[in-house]
Amino acid sequence: MPSRSIVSGTININVLLSFVVGVAIVIFMLGFAIFNPDPTPFSQWVFITVLALAAAGVGAVIPGMLEVQLPYVKAGGALALFLIVFLMKPAIIIGVDKARELVGPKISPSAVVHEYLEKVDNGDVQGAWSALDPESQARYPFDQYKSLVSGAREPLGPVKKRTEIGASKLDSPSGYPRGVYSITTFRTDFQSGVSHRESVAARAVDPKQWRVYEHNIDPNPLSSSSAAR
Repeated sequence: MPSRSIVSGTININVLLSFVVGVAIVIFMLGFAIFNPDPTPFSQWVFITVLALAAAGVGAVIPGMLEVQLPYVKAGGALALFLIVFLMKPAIIIGVDKARELVGPKISPSAVVHEYLEKVDNGDVQGAWSALDPESQARYPFDQYKSLVSGAREPLGPVKKRTEIGASKLDSPSGYPRGVYSITTFRTDFQSGVSHRESVAARAVDPKQWRVYEHNIDPNPLSSSSAAR
């Protein structure tokens, strides 16, 4: 009795290659998403464009008819799948952002902030820069950071006393990279006899770790009455 094949027929080699490439792209993007869970807005648009191409490749071997009709374009089959994913970019990005609700670490950033300030106080500029958030390191390369520290911190001399006078938390403030921010404010008394308001902002993009994002020293000395508070 002749054997019967469960699958019969032929497939166009171009369609098969489109399917294989589409699946390979999907697998690659899944891996990339695991190792890069917080892409930039530009990266998000690139990922979705590539995902649209992958959808078209996989859709090339799916049986059935699909047609998209828009005021300015009409497409069917694989091209229709590409347009569906591509034109849904804004909705996909908004949905992903809502799903990725930020949750900061449960622990206080105090230890990270004080460890960073200790490096600055001891003149360990390299160590302080290494402790910065990667976004801050990209914003201020080491040579630029060293120059800023030399100009703003070193003239004030050694720290006599540093007292915390306030703390606040913000979620992705305007103009800053996405993340949970904890801002600690100090009144810092220097041995030179002046006192300045000093603030350190720590940033977190996951529940595991705080990193120092920003360090500011108000150039205007505090008055005696302000320093006493």
